[in-house]
Amino acid sequence: GYPMAKAMGEEIKLTDGLISAKSGFKGSLSQYQFSAPIQPGNSGSPLFNESGDIIGIANAKLEGAENAGYAIKSPYILTFMSLIDNFTYASAGNQVKALSLDDKTTKLKNFIYIIKTEEE
Repeated sequence: GYPMAKAMGEEIKLTDGLISAKSGFKGSLSQYQFSAPIQPGNSGSPLFNESGDIIGIANAKLEGAENAGYAIKSPYILTFMSLIDNFTYASAGNQVKALSLDDKTTKLKNFIYIIKTEEE
């Protein structure tokens, strides 16, 4: 994603980590806990598995804990999206599975966007 873009720049950042738990904050089954560092600006960033499949979306971290990030699991996001009227999305399947990490990153970063808001 684009953590702390003003300080760290607007180039996409990639971090790696592990799924630490299949449940999230306070045991939530709708989240994963993962070990990659997360900063402000990472929310909304995709959580990919080693094949390049999106398995979640980063949404929080636990203050006071090192590398305790949380991501909403993809099935919950897909269920939410299905409730939105007149919204469709195309799934072309995983086209990056056989690529190296560098090549996966190059292809996938074309689908990750920074969203800027006006500050008051």
